[in-house]
Amino acid sequence: MSRLGMLLCMAAAWVLIIRCRRLSNASKSPLIRTLIYYLVWVVYPSVDAVAELPWVAAARDPTGRA
Repeated sequence: MSRLGMLLCMAAAWVLIIRCRRLSNASKSPLIRTLIYYLVWVVYPSVDAVAELPWVAAARDPTGRA
């Protein structure tokens, strides 16, 4: 899950960077930069943290060994 989350965030960040470079005005936009930082520093750690919660781990492992 953590590798998948990291790959998704990195892919989203690269897509945003490529689109920003294509649009000359958007490349200077602080909104795009803020969105990339949000994806990398807020969304990815929260995905990793949610996977570590006891009830999420128990739901993913029905044998009760979580």
